Amino acid sequence: MRAWYSFLKDLKVSFKSLYIYIEIIMALVIVLVFVFVLPDDFSPNLTGYVYISDSVKEYLTEDELRGLQEEENLVEVEDKSLIPGMLKKDRNSIGFSLYHEEGKMVYDIVLQGYEGEEAKKLLQEGIMAYMATEFELFESKIQYLTLEDDNEKLSDRINLLPVFLMVNTAFMGLFIVSTYIFMDKEEGTIKALAVTPTRIWEYLLGKVGVILVTGLATGMLTVFLIMGNQVHYLQLFVLLAASNVFGTSAGLLLSSFYDNIMKSMSAMYLTIMTFLMGAIPYFLPGFSPWFIKILPSYPMVFSFREVFLENPDAGYVYRSSLLFIVLAIILFAMANQRFKKTITA
Repeated sequence: MRAWYSFLKDLKVSFKSLYIYIEIIMALVIVLVFVFVLPDDFSPNLTGYVYISDSVKEYLTEDELRGLQEEENLVEVEDKSLIPGMLKKDRNSIGFSLYHEEGKMVYDIVLQGYEGEEAKKLLQEGIMAYMATEFELFESKIQYLTLEDDNEKLSDRINLLPVFLMVNTAFMGLFIVSTYIFMDKEEGTIKALAVTPTRIWEYLLGKVGVILVTGLATGMLTVFLIMGNQVHYLQLFVLLAASNVFGTSAGLLLSSFYDNIMKSMSAMYLTIMTFLMGAIPYFLPGFSPWFIKILPSYPMVFSFREVFLENPDAGYVYRSSLLFIVLAIILFAMANQRFKKTITA
């Protein structure tokens, strides 16, 4: 019961501080960015400026010429000398020139200059492959095999949401609970627990409860405003709660080693940056060494991704949530012991 009273007291006090509003403002900023700024597809929409000489057009059929004219991303120019000027005005574009010279077909590619060698080779090979298909005896033997044919994909915009949820729910909780603890240390509240009936674990549990309520509220509201009903909310709720409690418990343990927030900034920054490394394989699947896979943030970000899929792996989400809860219990117990030593020291 004392833990409940501690939670209610801390909840009232939290609304008088600045930090809880930081979390709310961050959630609102995320919603605005996702709804009004980010496009669904981040792929660059390249424009191709094309020059085809009259001698080359004689070899093209009417359907091929019509297809070039109707292509949205292709703009035909009257002279190849105009292409460099077009590219300077439109940095997200490339140029092609197709003409005869000394009785031979010449294919010029005009690039911006920021393209890498691999991109240039890929473009060259693509053109050569296209040319090969124009021969009558050409027969393609290419077959495509994939390991996961039913692998669902999120839009580029929604694919960023798991990372924002991880940061705003888990790591923001780590930061905010630490600031509350340091405020209480400066006011002497923690030292006063030695002469009050409230036990340390009840005091800490009250802090966890406050961060949990605000984290769940902002997390669920953020997802609802961005995704609507296209989410598995039960899985999301469990995952948000587990990851939030884990981050908060980590913040409690971290704050037990320092007297004020300024002394803890280096450790807090290092902790958050280390956890963020777990999201690297999310964007770079080819890079997933063991020392990143063992970070709790690695299954966390992929679990958040699962809840946005039409057919999620619910078992993976709940197993990850159980892992975060177990880790949170361990971290909470360690923080409890640390604060007991602080009071009696």
